[in-house]
Amino acid sequence: MTKLIALIALLFAAAAPTPEIIAKPVPFAPNQVENHFRAPLWDKGPGHRGIDIAINSSSPIIAPFDGTVFFTGEVVDRQVVTLISASGLKASFEPVCGFQPVGTRVSKRQSIGVLCVPEMDYEIHCVSCLHFSLRNTYGYLNPLLFYGGLKPPGLTR
Repeated sequence: MTKLIALIALLFAAAAPTPEIIAKPVPFAPNQVENHFRAPLWDKGPGHRGIDIAINSSSPIIAPFDGTVFFTGEVVDRQVVTLISASGLKASFEPVCGFQPVGTRVSKRQSIGVLCVPEMDYEIHCVSCLHFSLRNTYGYLNPLLFYGGLKPPGLTR
Protein backbone atom coordinates (compact mmCIF):
# COMPACT_ATOMS: atom_id res chain seq x y z
CA MET A 1 0.00 0.00 0.00
CA THR A 2 2.84 2.41 0.84
CA LYS A 3 4.42 1.75 -2.56
CA LEU A 4 1.11 2.51 -4.30
CA ILE A 5 0.75 5.82 -2.47
CA ALA A 6 4.37 6.72 -3.29
CA LEU A 7 3.79 5.88 -6.96
CA ILE A 8 0.63 8.02 -7.11
CA ALA A 9 2.45 10.94 -5.43
CA LEU A 10 5.31 10.59 -7.92
CA LEU A 11 2.90 10.67 -10.86
CA PHE A 12 1.20 13.83 -9.56
CA ALA A 13 4.58 15.50 -8.95
CA ALA A 14 5.73 14.66 -12.49
CA ALA A 15 2.56 16.16 -13.97
CA ALA A 16 2.90 19.47 -12.08
CA PRO A 17 4.24 22.34 -14.18
CA THR A 18 7.70 23.53 -13.25
CA PRO A 19 8.07 27.22 -12.34
CA GLU A 20 9.64 29.50 -14.91
CA ILE A 21 13.10 30.84 -14.39
CA ILE A 22 12.41 34.54 -14.56
CA ALA A 23 14.50 37.58 -15.37
CA LYS A 24 14.33 40.78 -13.37
CA PRO A 25 11.95 43.34 -14.95
CA VAL A 26 14.67 45.94 -14.35
CA PRO A 27 18.14 45.37 -12.92
CA PHE A 28 17.88 46.01 -9.18
CA ALA A 29 19.81 45.44 -6.00
CA PRO A 30 18.19 44.57 -2.65
CA ASN A 31 18.64 48.14 -1.40
CA GLN A 32 16.46 49.40 -4.31
CA VAL A 33 13.38 47.62 -2.96
CA GLU A 34 11.51 50.51 -1.33
CA ASN A 35 8.45 48.55 -0.18
CA HIS A 36 8.42 44.81 0.39
CA PHE A 37 5.72 42.22 -0.16
CA ARG A 38 3.21 41.87 2.71
CA ALA A 39 0.75 39.04 2.21
CA PRO A 40 -2.84 39.78 3.18
CA LEU A 41 -4.36 37.63 5.92
CA TRP A 42 -7.41 36.94 3.75
CA ASP A 43 -8.19 37.19 0.05
CA LYS A 44 -9.38 40.82 0.00
CA GLY A 45 -7.51 41.93 3.12
CA PRO A 46 -4.94 44.72 3.39
CA GLY A 47 -1.35 44.06 2.34
CA HIS A 48 1.22 44.95 -0.27
CA ARG A 49 0.93 42.38 -3.06
CA GLY A 50 4.27 43.02 -4.73
CA ILE A 51 7.48 44.96 -4.38
CA ASP A 52 8.27 48.57 -5.24
CA ILE A 53 11.63 48.99 -6.95
CA ALA A 54 13.29 52.44 -7.12
CA ILE A 55 14.50 52.82 -10.70
CA ASN A 56 15.66 55.42 -13.18
CA SER A 57 12.54 56.85 -14.81
CA SER A 58 13.94 56.10 -18.30
CA SER A 59 14.67 52.44 -17.57
CA PRO A 60 12.94 50.02 -19.95
CA ILE A 61 10.75 47.39 -18.28
CA ILE A 62 11.52 43.89 -19.55
CA ALA A 63 9.51 40.68 -19.63
CA PRO A 64 10.60 38.38 -16.79
CA PHE A 65 9.54 35.28 -18.76
CA ASP A 66 8.27 34.15 -22.16
CA GLY A 67 4.56 34.87 -22.27
CA THR A 68 1.67 36.84 -23.68
CA VAL A 69 0.43 40.36 -22.96
CA PHE A 70 -2.68 39.62 -20.89
CA PHE A 71 -3.71 43.21 -20.09
CA THR A 72 -2.50 46.70 -20.85
CA GLY A 73 -4.41 49.79 -19.86
CA GLU A 74 -5.58 51.99 -17.04
CA VAL A 75 -6.64 50.58 -13.69
CA VAL A 76 -8.20 53.27 -11.47
CA ASP A 77 -5.51 55.97 -11.78
CA ARG A 78 -2.45 54.27 -13.27
CA GLN A 79 -1.29 52.38 -16.36
CA VAL A 80 -0.75 48.65 -15.85
CA VAL A 81 0.81 45.93 -17.99
CA THR A 82 0.18 42.26 -17.14
CA LEU A 83 1.88 39.29 -18.77
CA ILE A 84 0.84 35.63 -18.48
CA SER A 85 3.13 32.62 -18.89
CA ALA A 86 2.27 29.23 -20.36
CA SER A 87 1.81 27.86 -16.82
CA GLY A 88 -0.54 30.68 -15.79
CA LEU A 89 1.92 32.81 -13.80
CA LYS A 90 0.91 36.48 -14.11
CA ALA A 91 3.32 39.38 -13.71
CA SER A 92 1.95 42.92 -13.39
CA PHE A 93 3.84 46.21 -13.59
CA GLU A 94 2.65 49.69 -12.68
CA PRO A 95 2.74 52.53 -13.56
CA VAL A 96 3.97 51.23 -16.92
CA CYS A 97 3.01 52.34 -20.40
CA GLY A 98 3.13 49.23 -22.53
CA PHE A 99 4.47 48.86 -26.06
CA GLN A 100 2.46 45.82 -27.20
CA PRO A 101 -1.29 45.21 -27.45
CA VAL A 102 -3.11 42.43 -25.61
CA GLY A 103 -2.43 39.02 -27.14
CA THR A 104 1.12 39.81 -28.29
CA ARG A 105 3.68 37.09 -27.55
CA VAL A 106 6.77 38.40 -25.74
CA SER A 107 10.12 36.79 -25.03
CA LYS A 108 12.00 36.79 -21.76
CA ARG A 109 14.11 39.98 -21.50
CA GLN A 110 12.12 41.72 -24.27
CA SER A 111 11.28 45.36 -23.54
CA ILE A 112 7.55 45.64 -22.81
CA GLY A 113 7.17 49.25 -21.70
CA VAL A 114 8.50 52.19 -19.74
CA LEU A 115 7.70 53.77 -16.42
CA CYS A 116 5.02 56.38 -17.10
CA VAL A 117 3.67 59.29 -15.14
CA PRO A 118 0.58 58.22 -13.17
CA GLU A 119 -2.57 60.32 -12.81
CA MET A 120 -2.47 63.18 -10.32
CA ASP A 121 -4.66 61.23 -7.85
CA TYR A 122 -2.29 58.23 -7.81
CA GLU A 123 -1.05 57.42 -4.31
CA ILE A 124 2.70 57.31 -4.85
CA HIS A 125 4.43 54.48 -3.00
CA CYS A 126 7.83 56.00 -3.73
CA VAL A 127 9.32 58.41 -6.25
CA SER A 128 10.24 56.82 -9.60
CA CYS A 129 9.23 53.31 -8.54
CA LEU A 130 8.08 50.25 -10.40
CA HIS A 131 5.45 48.17 -8.60
CA PHE A 132 6.04 44.53 -9.60
CA SER A 133 3.67 41.73 -8.57
CA LEU A 134 3.38 38.03 -9.36
CA ARG A 135 0.41 35.75 -8.92
CA ASN A 136 -0.78 32.30 -9.84
CA THR A 137 -4.12 30.53 -9.43
CA TYR A 138 -3.58 30.39 -5.66
CA GLY A 139 -2.88 34.08 -5.13
CA TYR A 140 -0.08 36.61 -4.97
CA LEU A 141 3.55 35.55 -4.58
CA ASN A 142 6.53 37.46 -3.26
CA PRO A 143 8.60 38.30 -6.38
CA LEU A 144 11.80 38.00 -4.35
CA LEU A 145 11.13 34.24 -4.08
CA PHE A 146 12.17 33.99 -7.74
CA TYR A 147 15.46 35.86 -7.28
CA GLY A 148 16.87 34.32 -4.12
CA GLY A 149 16.20 37.59 -2.31
CA LEU A 150 14.64 36.04 0.79
CA LYS A 151 16.33 34.54 3.78
CA PRO A 152 14.69 31.66 5.62
CA PRO A 153 13.20 32.66 8.95
CA GLY A 154 15.34 31.99 11.99
CA LEU A 155 14.21 30.44 15.20
CA THR A 156 13.93 32.77 18.18
CA ARG A 157 14.52 31.88 21.76
